[in-house]
Amino acid sequence: MLYRIKQVFYGLTAKMSGKDHEFVREYLTPNERALFYRLRVGEQVHSVKVAYGCYQEKPTNRKLIKAALLHDVGKVESNLNIFNKVIVVILAKHPVRARLLPFFIKKALFYKNHHPKIAVEFLHQLRLDKDIIYLVENHHKLSTNEDINLIQKYDNMY
Repeated sequence: MLYRIKQVFYGLTAKMSGKDHEFVREYLTPNERALFYRLRVGEQVHSVKVAYGCYQEKPTNRKLIKAALLHDVGKVESNLNIFNKVIVVILAKHPVRARLLPFFIKKALFYKNHHPKIAVEFLHQLRLDKDIIYLVENHHKLSTNEDINLIQKYDNMY
């Protein structure tokens, strides 16, 4: 419960630092940055933290770090603000029939569940390396892939 309260607080107060922007510039091309910066600031900060974690463990793996930065870009057109996320988390633990949910919550649930596939579409348009696309597409699936597991580790931490 305390973890969730912290998440809400961090989501409401999230801010990218100069160091964070430098890190993003180091790993993403201008077109990739344009997509990244379409994320809500809270998602940007989250993605940077995931990438920092991956960097700590594999500092020379540029594909992993890029994938960590871009892993949630499928949310750029979503309505997953901090308040809708709270509702989505509650619904994950206490399911309600979809027909009883208002449209905005159905939309939030759709993006929560499908953002990796949506991200893949964006990344194909940018002609990203297939290995990066694979990591983003599978970052919520059970895997024996060490890089996917690293993204998952830090995605769940932040």
